[in-house]
Amino acid sequence: MNACTGTGHLVRLYLRRDRITATGWTLFLALLVAGMLPYYGGIFTTEEARLTPEPRRSPGVPNWWARE
Repeated sequence: MNACTGTGHLVRLYLRRDRITATGWTLFLALLVAGMLPYYGGIFTTEEARLTPEPRRSPGVPNWWARE
């Protein structure tokens, strides 16, 4: 099956002569991809993220996301 099935309306919107629409869709897609990069390890690989030092915190502030 074609992975792009159902995206014809998006392609038609993008390929219109209206530059504002094309610019808007390009910006939307760029932001969407940029938002997904950290989730898929595009910015930090697992090893780099593991070796990155944690920020300093005051002793009274619990580390909620590291609870076991």
